[in-house]
Amino acid sequence: MIPFVIGPTATLSATTSSSRVQMGSAGAQIRIASPSANAIVYIAFGDSSVVATTSDMPLLPGTVEMFTIVPGQYIAGITASGSATLSITSGRGA
Repeated sequence: MIPFVIGPTATLSATTSSSRVQMGSAGAQIRIASPSANAIVYIAFGDSSVVATTSDMPLLPGTVEMFTIVPGQYIAGITASGSATLSITSGRGA
């Protein structure tokens, strides 16, 4: 197993309206941290038109998850109520 080599970090502010952020090309793995204890954030991956809905994958408050994506891909997030901020770090390894 290769340690996770950290690249740039993006912030996604999720509310009841879908928002998205594009990840850089630093690596194909991302680490998403959801430090907020306020809301579940539903996330979706795609191109520049991706929109998250509350039917997408839930990211629970206080969790950290790792994903493999296409470098440069967009990540969208939405909450059912309230708001939360996700910290998304790209890198390689894991």
